[in-house]
Amino acid sequence: MGDMLEFQWHWHTTKPLAPGQFWFAYNFSHDGIILQEQLQIGIPRNRPVKWKSSSLKPVLTEDSASRFFTWTSSHLEAKSTEEEKKDQEQTQYQAARGKLPAPEIQLSSFQSWEEVGGWYTSLQRERVKPKAEIRTKAAELTKGSADDAARLHAIYNYVSTQFRYIGIAFGIGRYQPHSAADVLNNQYGDCKDKHTLFASLLGAVGLKAYPALIASTHEIDVDVPSPAQFDHVISVVAQGDHFIWLDTTPEVAPFAYLSSGLRDKQALVMAEDKLPTLIMTPADPPLKPSQVFRIDAKLSDTGTLQGKIARSVQGDDNEVALGIAFRRVPLPKWKDLIQQISYLSGFAGDVSDVTAGSPEKIDEAFHFAYTYTRKDYPDWSDRRISSPLPPIMLPPVQEKDGKPSFPIWLGSPTDVHLESHVELPKGYSPELPKNVDLKEDFAEYHATYAIKDGMLLTQRAFLVKLREVPVSKYELYKKLQGRGERSQSLYRAVFRQVVANVLPGWNMELALQR
Repeated sequence: MGDMLEFQWHWHTTKPLAPGQFWFAYNFSHDGIILQEQLQIGIPRNRPVKWKSSSLKPVLTEDSASRFFTWTSSHLEAKSTEEEKKDQEQTQYQAARGKLPAPEIQLSSFQSWEEVGGWYTSLQRERVKPKAEIRTKAAELTKGSADDAARLHAIYNYVSTQFRYIGIAFGIGRYQPHSAADVLNNQYGDCKDKHTLFASLLGAVGLKAYPALIASTHEIDVDVPSPAQFDHVISVVAQGDHFIWLDTTPEVAPFAYLSSGLRDKQALVMAEDKLPTLIMTPADPPLKPSQVFRIDAKLSDTGTLQGKIARSVQGDDNEVALGIAFRRVPLPKWKDLIQQISYLSGFAGDVSDVTAGSPEKIDEAFHFAYTYTRKDYPDWSDRRISSPLPPIMLPPVQEKDGKPSFPIWLGSPTDVHLESHVELPKGYSPELPKNVDLKEDFAEYHATYAIKDGMLLTQRAFLVKLREVPVSKYELYKKLQGRGERSQSLYRAVFRQVVANVLPGWNMELALQR
């Protein structure tokens, strides 16, 4: 038997975040061997609370003044390999969708979501009111805007791209934003600060934006109204009978774009003319995500590949991630950044002559281009060649693990198009593989190959049509994923034609010079 560690701790709050209210959340440890883990919560005896424990039942006791909830957990045996595999699959599936389970133990004195929303509204009500400097800035930003839609876009772009996200949570500052005027003067803020400035600027031109509390990684348990369930604030603008959801936090997110962890989630919306209520966010981005890659290159007889690569990304988390990276890296260092991106895409050569769009131009796809040089192109010495294209990454298939227990998450419907134009050395011609056309209801993969005027032309396309592949279609997914992966890794033999005039009108071909 190994060492035994025994400890206990207490929380004592001297200044409540919400006077007269309290809340608590807890997860027991499920890793390793735990002899006993105990949680006890005491509350005033006559105070009504909402509470929930997903897997453990508490022991309830009371005295003349208090009620006590006591939960006890223990894990005396290690999980089997099969149990660990299933748990890992479940966690990966939940995390990919931003839907990890709510905490095991939750307790809150709030009796309804209306109470939670009313409390948050009271924290931001005065701070969102537009003061003189806010009105002046709003007028400047919307000067020349033709309509409300243009004014909304102008103010969103300003708050999103011109204010750095900086979040430091102390005390009530975890929940209460700074005033809009302070955020404007500071030029930075956290998610609730940026919403407050956004809503205040809109209010100055007669438009309204409401705060929405949301969890970025977890599900919301609707049975326990508690501020502890939220870790992010986004904005909601009503247009007719529908909402526009906006998040100014990422700094470079396109208009009405929510990151994947915020989609298809319950959010607590606090509109002025309605009671606070939980509303589902959109399941997909407003624009269908797309990725485009093209290389135009020339391969020398000595095996040096040189050409121009152009890439563009729009409407998905990759666009936002690239925008953040280029925004944070100084312009003189963009070459180094693109070199890293090139390496991560499977291109081991050198980059030069780099260009990129402005990360702040969030109304258009993010794009960048560069010259690419690769000496000793792989396998050219054996007169074989593969198309210089990045891999299309699909969730892998683990043959030895058998059929998964949970669906395979693909994400929002997406179009990926890759194109390669490689001019071969004079006199060479490749052996072309067969074209690939795979179609399922959840995805499609296509690959075409051609030779024209000494140019090897390759096109690949991957289309995501459903967000996930059900377990019942695992074999179909495995087939599509496997054939797609094999077609991407193909090397084609390259033949060199030598023509000799032995007799007038006669030609002789010699093939496959190794």
